[in-house]
Parts: sequence; structure tokens; C-alpha cells
Amino acid sequence: FGLGIAPVVNNEYVKPTVGADGSTVWTITGSVFMRLTNLSDPSKSIVVNESGPSTVVFPAGFPDSNPVVSVTARGNFGFGLLGATNFGFPSNAVETRGLFEYTVNAETGTFVSVTKMPHVALDVCAALS
Repeated sequence: FGLGIAPVVNNEYVKPTVGADGSTVWTITGSVFMRLTNLSDPSKSIVVNESGPSTVVFPAGFPDSNPVVSVTARGNFGFGLLGATNFGFPSNAVETRGLFEYTVNAETGTFVSVTKMPHVALDVCAALS
């Protein structure tokens, strides 16, 4: 099923900086709560806390020469990425808690690597089925 995502509360802030190597670094803080909805059955929806902090590193030349993005998330984090089950997640859409470090191909929305595995707090697909 398709997954609808809509903000309920968005008090999240992004502070962009440029690294010495030309990369762009986003430091994300604040709180954000999202409503996740099963688009095949809109009566099935949940509100989740996806508050950071998180850091996203876009390499120099992104996306033309390198579409792979590095992410470090702490606290609450939710995602829907292709290939998540290949890295031990119960589905491709989960809510996590704790330190989570990974790289993702931003063009395809596919995991490239997971270096720190978080606690899975919620299998979104199961919760909305």
C-alpha cells in the first residue's frame, strides 16, 4: 500500500553549513510529529514522533557526481526506504529510536549501508495493515 505522510507539528529546524571538502552538512534539531496513513485504507493512520537531532551530509558535487548521502540520526527517526529489509529491518517503513548511521542513494531512495543499527520501535507497514 502507499504511505501518506503529513506533518501534524513541525518545529524542526535545519542549520546548513559547508565543510572544507565542499560537502553540505545539515544539522537538524527541534520536534516534528507526522501522521502516517495507509492510502489504500485511510481509516488506518497513526501519529509518530520523529524529532531529531539528526545530521545529513551531502557530498561535494551532489547529486551530479555522487548521489550517496550520509545520515546520523539520534532520538526518534522514521523512514521509508527501499532495501531496508536487506539490512534486517522488518519492512521498508519503520520508526526507530537511538543512534542510527547509514548511507542512502538519494536518487533511488535505496539503502547503501548501515553502520549503526537503531532499535526498531514500530514496523509502520504492520501497524497500518
